[in-house]
Amino acid sequence: MRRVATAHPDAGGDVADAARLNDAYQALLDPLLRSAALLQARHAPPSDERALPAGFLLEMMELRERLDAACGDESVLRELKEEGARLKDSAIADIARAFNEGDNGSVLTPDATHHVWLGMNVLRAAQRMLEQLDRGAGESAR
Repeated sequence: MRRVATAHPDAGGDVADAARLNDAYQALLDPLLRSAALLQARHAPPSDERALPAGFLLEMMELRERLDAACGDESVLRELKEEGARLKDSAIADIARAFNEGDNGSVLTPDATHHVWLGMNVLRAAQRMLEQLDRGAGESAR
């Protein structure tokens, strides 16, 4: 925070330095950006960036069907939001575990890299689901 304050142009800092620090701060706040930055910093080997856990697409299709069938039922929407939040939290924990277990010095192992991508893709799906649920709740309130 001190670096951000001193880098701010109003404090006589460099605009490019302030922008770089702001980008770094935003990456720290966002688990997907943070994971991507850590993959790069840890010299992660190539991996299938679209990989999903076995059965995950079926699970998401079933959640989508439940959402479509909810028809604005607040108790079902609340249940789906809780499930989405659990999925998001679990994905973040899986990503952290993959980084910790794949610690091989300065380079991430191929297996750990694969598991990080799995977690990132699950997290992305969970975030999209929660966004759709929030939009749906807003539409039903109108």
